[in-house]
Amino acid sequence: MSYIILSILLMKLAEKKKLKNRWLSWVPIGNLWILGKNIESFKIGKKRFYDAELRLTVSSIVLLLVFKIPVVGMLVGVAYFVLVTSCAIEFANLLAKEWRIDHV
Repeated sequence: MSYIILSILLMKLAEKKKLKNRWLSWVPIGNLWILGKNIESFKIGKKRFYDAELRLTVSSIVLLLVFKIPVVGMLVGVAYFVLVTSCAIEFANLLAKEWRIDHV
């Protein structure tokens, strides 16, 4: 159910921004691309990154490739967790802005 709600939210925001390939909101790794396009940038610490769609998509593919390698998989998993958490915060702020409520 949460996947459906997230896909609908991503698609509606993509329509509002007039993004191409909005249908990727329903595809497992494609939805990360649309999420990145919607938020445009994210912040880790004091540094802001402006290529969210590329970083989210590539890092998820890398994680899928190395998650079974003992130490490397764990390190990539932690880095991916930090990335996704930062992007989730940006997404929450974007939704708050769209719904005109206080930012997270």
